Amino acid sequence: RNKNNRNNNNNNNKEYDCYYPSVHALENLHQAYPNMTIILARRNRNDWIRSIQKYNGIAQRWYDCTAKHMPNNERELAAFYDDHLSRLQSFVRSHPSMTLLSVPLESNTTGALLEREIGI
Repeated sequence: RNKNNRNNNNNNNKEYDCYYPSVHALENLHQAYPNMTIILARRNRNDWIRSIQKYNGIAQRWYDCTAKHMPNNERELAAFYDDHLSRLQSFVRSHPSMTLLSVPLESNTTGALLEREIGI
């Protein structure tokens, strides 16, 4: 786990753990569970951008943990979103025993898709 400090709205230092399995643990997860299925709850890119901009601090925390710099406009946020998805897809392609199941987060069909694909 990575630990980062950031300032909150009151300018107090606040420490938090940086751990995102889809960023920090893919290789370890593959070693432990070589036939695993990754379920990616996928949100529309523009909706994701609006959401991450709305919640104060979450964008900074995500970028502190995963990126070299914080994207500061919608074009850079879109590229960050696309790069993350591409990295997951590439990892699964290079580990053919794994499956990536991408499901729409905001859809009436998500439940049926999960039931059909993995029985839940």
